[in-house]
Amino acid sequence: MRRPGLHPRSVRWTDRALGRDPRDPAARPPWLPSGSDELLLAAALRADEVGRTAWERFVATGRTPDAEQERLLPLVADRRRHDAPDHPWLARGRALRTFTRARAHWIAHHAAPVVDALTGANGPPLLLKGLPLALWHYPDPGLRPLHDLDLLVRPADFPAALAALEARGYTLPVPLDPAFVVDARGMDARAPDGGLDVDVHWQVHRAIALPGAPAAWGRTFFRTPFPDDPVWARSVAAAVADVPVRAPSPADLLQHVVVHAATAPGDRALRWAADAAFLVAGGGIDWEVVTTDARRRGTTTELTQGLRYLRDAFAVAVPAAVLDRLDATPVGIRETIAHTVRTGPPADQRRRVRRHATAWISRTAVEPWPVVLSSAPRYLRCLTLRTRTT
Repeated sequence: MRRPGLHPRSVRWTDRALGRDPRDPAARPPWLPSGSDELLLAAALRADEVGRTAWERFVATGRTPDAEQERLLPLVADRRRHDAPDHPWLARGRALRTFTRARAHWIAHHAAPVVDALTGANGPPLLLKGLPLALWHYPDPGLRPLHDLDLLVRPADFPAALAALEARGYTLPVPLDPAFVVDARGMDARAPDGGLDVDVHWQVHRAIALPGAPAAWGRTFFRTPFPDDPVWARSVAAAVADVPVRAPSPADLLQHVVVHAATAPGDRALRWAADAAFLVAGGGIDWEVVTTDARRRGTTTELTQGLRYLRDAFAVAVPAAVLDRLDATPVGIRETIAHTVRTGPPADQRRRVRRHATAWISRTAVEPWPVVLSSAPRYLRCLTLRTRTT
């Protein structure tokens, strides 16, 4: 039976099966920022007295911002420029803003020939994550630190995209074998001579999976004629350094940044909150797409937790009706298991059978039962192949 909210017994069963301490589903999700991280985010995102007080409390801790917190300093320096313009951390933030702006332009310049090389009969690839956020959703690219380039191509174009990158001197960390498709969203290609690294995706994210993918796991996966992921139909035409490219809709970007943060608890990321806040402030989000797509992909819980946190902690203008609709969305047992698997700490590696079983449930949680059942032997076959080739 499907009902709103996580199934507590399923959460506790999954954690125990994976060798973790069982969680209380009603407790604050561990992936949400807290403590000094939350203070710094409030200082970066709130222009009111709450933001100023948060900045003063952060300074009073006497701690020096760590590497992850430093990435927020350009935003903090911009928001708090009238409060303490001579503070050394704000001076550091202004210097980082200048560097980050130059870095964004450098990435855009070096992305152009890569985008051109990966443009085929199906058109140009689609930018993901940092670069479209910095270029089109922040008021200044210098406010959003960037590292590499993330591109989405259709599955049928994925092998050719990797070949095109190899022809340009890029190095691929692993071979493209049948086992790759069960637990990956793409491949990280390393640039030659300190150039721009490129993450090529065949699906947006592990938790925002390509619909129908489990039914095709195996050797012929990239030759399977998948229907287009809806992110393509919602994407918009754009350009980097005058080279045509596609950019995600604000609704799709919002889901990506929130779900990516929720499902990578080992990576302490703070930028997602700023990314989401600027996307909401931009006013171009189709909230019907957010709620409908979250239900279709099984990411309702992550979206609900993230959007409510943004509203409550930083006064981000998430419509109450949207949160009400997400709250009322039925969550099945399979979706509960999937959420628990991907938002918890690493599983006990000794529990191989349980780990693989819960991973399979997680990756097929929103698929119809015929696909779920037919994917089981495919998943086992891919695991066998991966064991033989690693």
